Amino acid sequence: MWTGKVWKEVGEDSLMGYATKTAKKLYAEAALPNAPPGLGKWAVSSESHKGRQYMIRGGLGSM
Repeated sequence: MWTGKVWKEVGEDSLMGYATKTAKKLYAEAALPNAPPGLGKWAVSSESHKGRQYMIRGGLGSM
């Protein structure tokens, strides 16, 4: 996890928690009047366990 200054190692449970928060934020964005079409569907997919695992793996792959 980036602290703003350095990378800090965190456990898988922490990463899953961050992924869950991110997915929930997508729901909030999808409720906005100017939200892109399909964002709600993306939020549902992202909130699934598999979607959150993909989110984490994608982030780890970019390091």
